[in-house]
Amino acid sequence: MGNALCLLWGRSQFDELAVLRDLNAARDTLDARINQLEAMIKTQHSLARVAVREQKRVLAMTHLKRSKLAARQAQKGANYSARISELIDAIEGAVTAAAVAQALQSGNQTLRSVQQAVDPDKVDELVEDLREQITELSNTAERMANTESLQEALNGGVAFDEEELEEELRALEEHEPPAMPSAPQHAPQQPPRRRDDPRQALAA
Repeated sequence: MGNALCLLWGRSQFDELAVLRDLNAARDTLDARINQLEAMIKTQHSLARVAVREQKRVLAMTHLKRSKLAARQAQKGANYSARISELIDAIEGAVTAAAVAQALQSGNQTLRSVQQAVDPDKVDELVEDLREQITELSNTAERMANTESLQEALNGGVAFDEEELEEELRALEEHEPPAMPSAPQHAPQQPPRRRDDPRQALAA
């Protein structure tokens, strides 16, 4: 399809989008010309009726001929426009089909490359290694569970998080001031007072 259109349009490098742009532009030009011709047909018919009322048969015939000529040109333009529309639809369908085919081909090549890169023996080795790692992880988890159960038994059936307890204790030490030494509950006993010696008093 692409080579045929390339030969049809005489392009050395086939560009589907460029061809579609040219076709759409040509159809738009034809449609605009058709609209002009249809307006001309109505105008010539009106002028022919005026000429008939004025009994100007030659002028009326001239307007009718112009109307007929414009109608023929409009019909040809409509036919060309319809053919261009059909060609545009065909090209768009072919471009879509080519894009799908190219995508399928690229996907097929990618799938083949991936399959060639994967060694079935290595896949089996990876699966076996993964199975061993999972088994080892399960054994480790079981040993840890047994250790936690023993610690719980030592704590009277209650499991404690040692790190959490340490953090809580440090927080208490930071916020609680140290206690002052308590005052004695009983006053210290005073030594017994000695009676004054009367001889010392007399000497004084």
